[in-house]
Amino acid sequence: MRKLLPWSALLFLFWVPALSDTPTPDRDQRKLVFRTPYPIWTVPAMANSPGRFGAHFKTRVVIYNPTLFSYLISAKLYGPNGAVAVRSIAIEREQYLVWDNFLEDVFNYRGAGAVEFDSWFDPPGGSDDHEYSITAEVYTDSPNGRYSTVVIDGDGSDAVFFGSRAIPGLVVVNPGITVNEMQRVNVGLFNEWPDTSTILAHVGDAGGNIVQTIEFNVPAYSWAQKSISARVENGFVSWTCETSACAAYLWAVTVDNQSNDGRFLPPIHYTPHDDP
Repeated sequence: MRKLLPWSALLFLFWVPALSDTPTPDRDQRKLVFRTPYPIWTVPAMANSPGRFGAHFKTRVVIYNPTLFSYLISAKLYGPNGAVAVRSIAIEREQYLVWDNFLEDVFNYRGAGAVEFDSWFDPPGGSDDHEYSITAEVYTDSPNGRYSTVVIDGDGSDAVFFGSRAIPGLVVVNPGITVNEMQRVNVGLFNEWPDTSTILAHVGDAGGNIVQTIEFNVPAYSWAQKSISARVENGFVSWTCETSACAAYLWAVTVDNQSNDGRFLPPIHYTPHDDP
């Protein structure tokens, strides 16, 4: 599970020589996007549970420490009813760790939930120098191979703050949703707010008509996911907060009914405005 990455290999990973010496205008250059290491990360959806059509979903997690420090990372698991357990993960300098079934291996947990990672405030003695990166993917093995869904993690600012205390007119939406005999869609959230929140997922068709509303009444720091039952072609999901305020990671997951291959779709959130 524990691996050390030679420094020469790190240079190869983070620096790639140009394929051409011909300069190009800035607007035409394709730039690499780097995820900056950070001491606090949230993976809003993990699973170690059976699914439809004989699937069993697991979560593969990779944590990489690019620093010259050895330290502890606190991993906190949250389930449908709130906090479940806390574990400490030791990681050495310039090391990466890999788990093929994180919830089973670290927490001995069967089910689904969210996990917060923190090397800054908890455990005590953490530091903002204790930076790391993390990737996660939920996958299932089948006779035809492995099908996986990359889960987008967040640094805290990626949680959507909305409701009566949010920016007026904020729109939170997942566009392009299709539910039919070939594909199913689940919508879910991790409630980051310290109180129980009521959040609605409004399912709309391509004409803008709401055809189903899914209600989440979730305790503080808890995880929830439900399936869309309405048939929709190229529709959408819009989210609203029905309590005084909400802060949550929100998502839709589209899953192929034959392969169980899935796509994790975080919402778009914006405030409409007129052109100047």
